[in-house]
Amino acid sequence: MALWRQIFHGMITAIMGLRLPLFFSLLLLGAPLWAHTVPTVVVEAEFTRERSVTLHVNVDARLFLAAQPTTLPPVPASWWLEQSEEQRAKTVAETRAYVAKTLFFTVGGKKFEPAWEVMAIDSVTVLPLAPTSAEAHLLCEYQGKLPDVPGGFQLRVAESCAVGVILLNSMEGDDQRAPQALFPGENSRKFALPALGGESGKEKEIVAVASEKATSTPLPIFWIGGAIVVVACFGWWALKKAL
Repeated sequence: MALWRQIFHGMITAIMGLRLPLFFSLLLLGAPLWAHTVPTVVVEAEFTRERSVTLHVNVDARLFLAAQPTTLPPVPASWWLEQSEEQRAKTVAETRAYVAKTLFFTVGGKKFEPAWEVMAIDSVTVLPLAPTSAEAHLLCEYQGKLPDVPGGFQLRVAESCAVGVILLNSMEGDDQRAPQALFPGENSRKFALPALGGESGKEKEIVAVASEKATSTPLPIFWIGGAIVVVACFGWWALKKAL
């Protein structure tokens, strides 16, 4: 892995351990570095001890509206609010199709294909889109049980993905997350899941310890000072890919 990519991975992991709104604010501060802000796919997965999961995929509509997302300005709220019911249904279908071809989820190495609910949200607050919102995103949500397959949860990003992906895994009740920055073609680290009912107590203990280690690493505050450098790396990488 190139040195600049290793640096980017470390810095983005530290920053994402703070708060998502802060991260997005820092991205906006870096807007003058390129023609338009660089979209990012953010995936959040929160698991329960009962092997359920709440999955969120925050999608910037530019990712499926253009082959090179940075050629478009941020999508205003009016883009969604002024659509007819038929147009919204088409947008929802396009969002699901984009996620299906870009993000590949597995549990224990077996394909896991969530049935997504899609809603329009404010890109900053992540609340339902309102007329006062400046920018629209699409949020894919899944809440349900995981497959009855032993093994960890993992995400692979398609080679065709035009932007970086931020993955945040957590176990219900844990304050810390395990953020990862992924580039096209990369696999995430496996996130340990609670054992199936038929597994032994020793196996359950191993899974519990692995989950604790994955979610309890403290992240230093001084990495915030490098946030603008991260933004520049993201912008440089996106522009390099576009050329």
